[in-house]
Amino acid sequence: MYVRAIIILLLMGFPRSASSEELIRATPLTETLGVRAEISGARNVVVGFLSVGETPEEKPYIEAHVPKSWEGSSVCLTLVSQDGRYEAFAEYSVPSSWAGGQINVPLQSSHNDYLSETKRANFAGILSQGSCDERAANIAPLGWNERLQSKDFPSDVQLLINSRAADEVYLIFDNSDDVDCEKTESAVHLAFDFVCEISGEVITSGDVIEVNRIRNGRKDRPHEVRVPAIP
Repeated sequence: MYVRAIIILLLMGFPRSASSEELIRATPLTETLGVRAEISGARNVVVGFLSVGETPEEKPYIEAHVPKSWEGSSVCLTLVSQDGRYEAFAEYSVPSSWAGGQINVPLQSSHNDYLSETKRANFAGILSQGSCDERAANIAPLGWNERLQSKDFPSDVQLLINSRAADEVYLIFDNSDDVDCEKTESAVHLAFDFVCEISGEVITSGDVIEVNRIRNGRKDRPHEVRVPAIP
């Protein structure tokens, strides 16, 4: 009887453990792909938080660095192409036994061919704590169509900014360090127009990142996001 049970399990295949490998889907992926941009003016200032990684065999593919402090909580995935043609969002939950670190983000899209061909430089993705309606300030980095290089934390990350036509963008961290952001080279940058290169050390220790924008010589109101310590 025992042998027979083992054979049945082998034939069925052992299920993957969502508690250690994968976020749990809470809502279907809501997505749009148009011939031209459909972006509204209400877009967040921070639209992407991406980790540098390696190209996977299967696309589209998403992994994220999720902190232990998020265990059992709801999270929101948002995706957008720089030209504004593609937008998507979905809600997940972090396993209640999550220990922190690298986790897969399952994605069921109706536009797999398009997403598989998108270039990282022209695409933004971000994972935030809370529902998609909350627009939470707690964010975690993810790898878009890239397999993350480190299990514990990324070596480098990028913050993608929708500056709303600012002349200059820079970041200030808790320890008063600052980072100048660079304007993207794309001719069409409706979803985001600045890229900020950040050392992965920020992710391991956690930090508050203040986004500052200069427009016509005047400083806009700062926008803050929080990066929890990982794991």
